[in-house]
Amino acid sequence: RLSNTFDPEQSQLLIPPGYLFINHGFAERRCNRGSGGVGFVLSPLARKAWEAAGCKVLHFGERIAAVKLLLKDGKGRPLTIMLASAYAPHGSGPVKRKDRAVFLEQLGS
Repeated sequence: RLSNTFDPEQSQLLIPPGYLFINHGFAERRCNRGSGGVGFVLSPLARKAWEAAGCKVLHFGERIAAVKLLLKDGKGRPLTIMLASAYAPHGSGPVKRKDRAVFLEQLGS
């Protein structure tokens, strides 16, 4: 299941004993084997920090996602960490070059 980051749209899967798999992919499959998509596996501690930050998944196009974690530093002060995951298109040809240009533009935003 964890290899299925090409599942449509966004999904979440709770994995015992308390891990959370968050995925974000294309709205539709683009080929038989799937393509693109990104994901996160959060430990139970990271899952609690994600929940404390509001359970948000930010999307920057179909190949880039981020999650915010709210933790405490060594002195008990709030500490926000942003984790990002990106999947760059690869290959050659005009379509792949266009996909890569779009990806790089979204990565810069």
